[in-house]
Amino acid sequence: MKRILWIALVAFIVIGLIGVGTILSTQRPINVAAYPESVIAPRPAAPAAPIRLGFSIVPTATAVAPEGAMFEGGSWLKRRTLAHSTVMICHPRAFILFDTGLGRQIDSQFSDFPALTRTFFGGFQRLTPVADVIARDHVCPGRPLIIIPSHLHWDHAGGIEDFPDAPVWVQSAELQQVHSGGVDQGFLQNEVDAASIQWRRLSFVDHPYEHFRQSRDIFGDGSLILVPMAGHTAGSVGLFITVGGKRYFFTGDTSWALQGFSPPAHKFFAARSIADLDPDQLAAEIVGVHRLMERDSDLTIIPAHDRAAYPAGGVYPQWIGTAGSGASPL
Repeated sequence: MKRILWIALVAFIVIGLIGVGTILSTQRPINVAAYPESVIAPRPAAPAAPIRLGFSIVPTATAVAPEGAMFEGGSWLKRRTLAHSTVMICHPRAFILFDTGLGRQIDSQFSDFPALTRTFFGGFQRLTPVADVIARDHVCPGRPLIIIPSHLHWDHAGGIEDFPDAPVWVQSAELQQVHSGGVDQGFLQNEVDAASIQWRRLSFVDHPYEHFRQSRDIFGDGSLILVPMAGHTAGSVGLFITVGGKRYFFTGDTSWALQGFSPPAHKFFAARSIADLDPDQLAAEIVGVHRLMERDSDLTIIPAHDRAAYPAGGVYPQWIGTAGSGASPL
């Protein structure tokens, strides 16, 4: 009996050492000094009259994962809650969805993934699709709807076809990657192949914002600023929202956790090998956000999946800024 216990203990130790060795050997450290400092654009002046807008984050599904899978250096013994969410933004000129999370048809859509991918990403708990939330609660009525995905991976584009009348803003490079990369790179064609989808080409202008050389001021009032953040996918974008003088930066999947920006770190190698298109380019984006956090401690950074990073009072039905319900119109 003692011999069996001893063999089991040795086997456990060997397996543990192999696991630790694998984790250490596959790490891809990010050296901040290897990335030159960018020219920082002057902060735009606040508008003469405040823009009456609000935003609310709607989780459409949740999942639990080891922290170590979210960023290198994270604990493999600590479990973290991830959310697949959409950001509803009620602006005087439009109702914007930044990402759509998982939609009404996620079960049939998700089945198109290979078995291994379904195993890796399939442990999510469905919540209410954002289309049902909007229909039920009459959110931000009387404004045209615009969808702006941070990128088109399955967990960000799942609700697009639930809104056939809404224009969808994406960069051309993102759509090209959807068709060329397919399920092997985290895209589901059946989420974005409906003839009813109204694609609109998203482009940027050479107008620096923070360290980004290009940007897109959606309404020209400084409240909603899009910036290109390639690396995770070919056409990923981030969004700055200014509400009541405070700024929030939604960084999509550049990192899956706030701690991935400080100290800067990649995702675990198995996760990034599936999810990230260009690790070198992504590292530059991560370093840029890392430096942005250092120079502006008042800025709230919100990675798409990090439920712990969602700001207090900003998860639906709560709103930051002016509420978008029919009961509280702008």
